This record gives sequence, C-alpha cells and structure tokens, in this order.
Amino acid sequence: MDHTPIVKGVNSLRASLSKKDLEYWHESNAVSPINIHFVFIPKRRKAVLVGKIAERLQEIIFEVVTENRWKVIALEIVPDRVH
Repeated sequence: MDHTPIVKGVNSLRASLSKKDLEYWHESNAVSPINIHFVFIPKRRKAVLVGKIAERLQEIIFEVVTENRWKVIALEIVPDRVH
C-alpha cells in the first residue's frame, strides 16, 4: 500500500474496487466479507482537519490499518470530515 502523504487542499486517496477487494478475508479462525464505510466528523463540524493535523490523522489511520492488516480502498480527509 502506498503511504504517500495526501495533504494538498482536498486530501484524497482513491482506488477503484478490484475483484480482489470484494473477496472474502481469510484469517486463522474466521472467513468474512467485511467492508466498512467509516466517517469521522469533528465536533460542530469545525474545519480543523488541515495542515499538520490532517497529516497526523492520516498517519494514525495508516498505523491502525497496518497493525490490523486491513486494506484502505479509499480515504478522503477534508477540513470538516474524514471518509
């Protein structure tokens, strides 16, 4: 996975869904077809996700993704929300 910083105005990392993205995820004790759409909105939808804050948030997201061996299909960080 490419962890290139995406902080440039509207920050987005987008990938088109491949057939492999829709396959089952095989673990030692489970098989599952899980896709989650995660949305984070700061309190009162304040536009605080900019600059170094957006960069750090992206780093944290990728750290958690890597720790859990998940895959990011799309990530968009804009000043007032994360998708």
